[in-house]
Amino acid sequence: LSPKEVGGIAAYCSQSVTNSYNTAKITIEGPDASHLSHVGGIIGLQCEWDTGGTSINCYNTGDMTGPSMAGGITGLAIFRSTDDITRNCYNTGNISGMYRTGGIVGKSQSHADAGGRIINCYNLGNVTSQDHVGGISGTTYGAIISCFNTGNIKATGQYASGITAYIYSYSDHPIAIEKCWNSGTID
Repeated sequence: LSPKEVGGIAAYCSQSVTNSYNTAKITIEGPDASHLSHVGGIIGLQCEWDTGGTSINCYNTGDMTGPSMAGGITGLAIFRSTDDITRNCYNTGNISGMYRTGGIVGKSQSHADAGGRIINCYNLGNVTSQDHVGGISGTTYGAIISCFNTGNIKATGQYASGITAYIYSYSDHPIAIEKCWNSGTID
């Protein structure tokens, strides 16, 4: 049985991670690779059910190749409250995934009454994926504030963007993209 999560620091994390880094290359391949779902330079899957899972002051410099959701910091971040944040993090490694791939977070997911935020983060690495590929986040349910991307973005299928490729928004929970910029090419 193959694991579902892979991370440079933690495969699965239900707490906060601060002041942590990964410099190792992460490559997921072989016959069981398709069973993996979340790959991150720091955390594969971050989810805190009660109190707020945060990633603060973390960075990844290692290149990463994963079969599905991949992010320079977190593959999948499930936000349960507005206190859940990814803040002051950066990635310089090249990231390659199958779908929902981002320089910082592959997919940031939240509930209608929540809305975690990605704040003051940047990506310098190239990001490649089939679908939903973004310089900061492949797919987001929460706000992205004061972030930038200079890495080149390539989607072999659909949805590519310098900041986030796909935004989910609820009528009672609008999503904000504020003070962000991109200078990387988008293909």
